[in-house]
Amino acid sequence: MSNQKRKEITFTEEIILKNKKSINPFIPIPGVYFLINKNKIVYIGRSHNILSRLFIHLKNPNKIFTHYHIIKNNFKTENSLWLESEYIMKFKPKYNSTLPGPRPFKTLQEINKASNTNNLWTIKKCVKKNNIKTHQFNNKLYLHIADIPNFYNLLNNGGAIWAIKLKKNQKLESHQ
Repeated sequence: MSNQKRKEITFTEEIILKNKKSINPFIPIPGVYFLINKNKIVYIGRSHNILSRLFIHLKNPNKIFTHYHIIKNNFKTENSLWLESEYIMKFKPKYNSTLPGPRPFKTLQEINKASNTNNLWTIKKCVKKNNIKTHQFNNKLYLHIADIPNFYNLLNNGGAIWAIKLKKNQKLESHQ
């Protein structure tokens, strides 16, 4: 046995019980959160109650993380969706499989549906010919919505015509 003096404790059971805090419900903290494992962001999400959402993630044995980070913001605004999408696109966390919508990015397939060319090959060629910055996420190419008006302008002013002519020429060459 050690000859050290026993430290006196000052809190009684009554004081502890009187000052206890409830763990449920959690104080809602809205915003965007990052799950981190080994100094790498592995998941990005948003919630109106981040602490509650973290406990749901902890119960998932397939989502391994040791730390988290929170950016508080008003969950009800579009801003939180955009923040979440921007960070997912920037960091490409391994547990994020989709981008939330509405989002600041559109897939080339979505742009194709909205355009009057209705030809994904034309869309891809216009992007490539004009060196338009694309973002890849889960094997899909995306354009940022800030770049889409410029893209449509290029597409309608020669980009699509160039691509369609090229495609027709390639077909003719392959049949000769």
